[in-house]
Amino acid sequence: MEMALLGVSPEAWFPIITLLVGALLKGVFDILTERRAERREARLRREQRRDALQLKRAEFQHATLVEFQEATGRLVRLFGRAHFVDEMHFRETGKWKGARLPSDLDQDLANEQAIFARLRVRIRDEKTRKLAADFSDLAIGAIMSKDQDDARAAMMAMTDRMVELTERVGELIRDLESDEDALVLKDAR
Repeated sequence: MEMALLGVSPEAWFPIITLLVGALLKGVFDILTERRAERREARLRREQRRDALQLKRAEFQHATLVEFQEATGRLVRLFGRAHFVDEMHFRETGKWKGARLPSDLDQDLANEQAIFARLRVRIRDEKTRKLAADFSDLAIGAIMSKDQDDARAAMMAMTDRMVELTERVGELIRDLESDEDALVLKDAR
């Protein structure tokens, strides 16, 4: 019993129907495959943008920390020079304070404190910002001390805090370098 469709035998219409159904299914599967590929490509682009942004932030933080570490060292030397001026004035007069800082030292201190403050607020790590604020307070306390003993004690405390701060910044720099390496290696894959 043969099934004729509109008077046409199955040997004639069956290949045509299967060809049409196959083409239709292929079209549907191609669309699904293309959509999956588009979603995968969009996800990869988002990940690449996120990784690029993370790398940019890490590089900025790295540069900030390196500059901050250098500024901290310069500031310590400047506060040391200011303390030396007070010590020399005390030896000459027997009075603590009263000596004016040389204008270049005074200006250098002001400039370096501004750089230090600008960099400090850019640091993402709360602990480091706290150590930096403590260091700054101790340093200012040292040059504002009312007597030699207080000034020396403040200078020692400032130096101790500077060591803590430098160690913390070094730790952050090492961590950032590891993070940067991981991001760069991820992009290379």
